[in-house]
Amino acid sequence: MRKEFEGKITVYRILDSRREKFNLSKAYEDKVDVKNVITAPEIEKLIICNEGKIKEYERELRKNHKLKPSTYCKTYCR
Repeated sequence: MRKEFEGKITVYRILDSRREKFNLSKAYEDKVDVKNVITAPEIEKLIICNEGKIKEYERELRKNHKLKPSTYCKTYCR
């Protein structure tokens, strides 16, 4: 965040867990508003479909039955 900016900005964090922690430097506490957005597996599956990668995802899922849609999205989706 070593950029200067005027006014307050909003940072949206897309998460798949409520347990993830995020610490913002005290220097930015009054300048940055952090919004956490918790996604459900269904949302990640919609992203996979939108990317046209559902067949690839299903192929990877057959290889690794514990593969989460969120992990696949982080690795293979834009």
